[in-house]
Amino acid sequence: MKTPANVWQLIFALFRGKASFLCFTFVLIQQLIVASSTVFIIFLGKSIAEHNITVIYLLLFILSLMVVYLPGIYSLIYLEKSKFSAFKKYISIFSKSNKNHTSLLNNREYRNKNDPWLTNESFLVMNETSALFYEWVSSGFNAILNILVIGFVIEPMLFFAYMISFSLLYVSVKISKKNIESSAVDFQKDRNLMNQGLLSGVDNILIANDKNLGLWTASVDKNISNAVSSAVSLTKKTNLYSSITMVLALIPIACVTLMFFYKNISDYALLTTLVVTLPRQIQIIQNIFSVFSHAMHWHGVRGKLKGLLRALSPMTDKTIDLGSKIKWKNLEINYNNERQDVSGLEDFLQFLPKLNNGRITIRASNGSGKSVFFSLLKESLKDEAYLLPTSSDLMFESTSNKSFSHGEKTMLILDEIHKDVHSKILLLDEWDANLDVKNRGIISEKINSMSKNIVIVETRHNTPD
Repeated sequence: MKTPANVWQLIFALFRGKASFLCFTFVLIQQLIVASSTVFIIFLGKSIAEHNITVIYLLLFILSLMVVYLPGIYSLIYLEKSKFSAFKKYISIFSKSNKNHTSLLNNREYRNKNDPWLTNESFLVMNETSALFYEWVSSGFNAILNILVIGFVIEPMLFFAYMISFSLLYVSVKISKKNIESSAVDFQKDRNLMNQGLLSGVDNILIANDKNLGLWTASVDKNISNAVSSAVSLTKKTNLYSSITMVLALIPIACVTLMFFYKNISDYALLTTLVVTLPRQIQIIQNIFSVFSHAMHWHGVRGKLKGLLRALSPMTDKTIDLGSKIKWKNLEINYNNERQDVSGLEDFLQFLPKLNNGRITIRASNGSGKSVFFSLLKESLKDEAYLLPTSSDLMFESTSNKSFSHGEKTMLILDEIHKDVHSKILLLDEWDANLDVKNRGIISEKINSMSKNIVIVETRHNTPD
């Protein structure tokens, strides 16, 4: 799937599918039933005013009230399916967009920027976006269909009143766009910082050093306070714009309704139809308010979707100078116990393809850039190499959600890699860190055995055994 270039392409990529189509189809069916109930109540009221009661309209009205909930239930079911489908698609696009940018693995700026999007913010935005469009479309269908019914059956001038109202609301939405979107971005930024700060909570709470726990608590309190402030600011702006605009939009509708009432003061049948539809007309006004309230809210959601979109673009510019962090003169590189003269990444990449198997061991003091070298190496080799970092959250069938000693876990992971991974090159970054002499020896023998069939490049934390 191609990475979307803008917000609308992102929405189309995420929410296109059977679930979304059926969700909005059932919404339309539901609102058609609601509009039909308006027709039935109008003709029922008119027949009563003319002393010619038609029971069929009463029965149809009651039936419409009974069946209207069925499509509503199905629309909500498919709304949930579309939401989780969109979330799954976003994870897939995120994975494809950021795949093989291994040099960003230890980039704190990148991790701070993107980890919240993948762990929780993306689902929150999917949930907010799907709920917004559901309510938006539902309110829109309700307002439009009922306006058509009342306009055709009672007073065509109401069409023009509603058109004027829609125009006023549209202008208000355009005016408020930048202000609300800016507030939404600020809120999202503060919410991300709040979530990011919680990630270190378990360590600080369980270890319970007063100093660290106090600093963490103060930081979390500050982040929550900032998030509350930006959330309140966004809510105030959204609802203030919506309320002022709605009051203005009601003026032309009220004027036409009063004119109609005055013009037909002696036509009891027509006035009866107006009276019996007043609750529905109030509902129409509420739905119009809802439509444009959601339009205001859309600016905020759009800002958050832009954040999702930015997270799909890797910070490739941050990797340009990483090679300078590798102190090549400090790296001792041995292939099958023979010292190799390698002066840079390109030099190493020319040397590596000549090998079919064997063990390349790299030793150097801390701070020499061994891990940076491995991340750039993996980024260059892509799927030709398999990287096992010193510590990571990589998923393995044999060890995930299970408790093992470091030595046991390393052996199980190597067994699984040997069994399931078919890359020509295996990169092992300081696999011997935190291992005792006995386990280092056992695992080293395992690596020797594996190196008979593939090339293993390893960095070692310890001196030779």
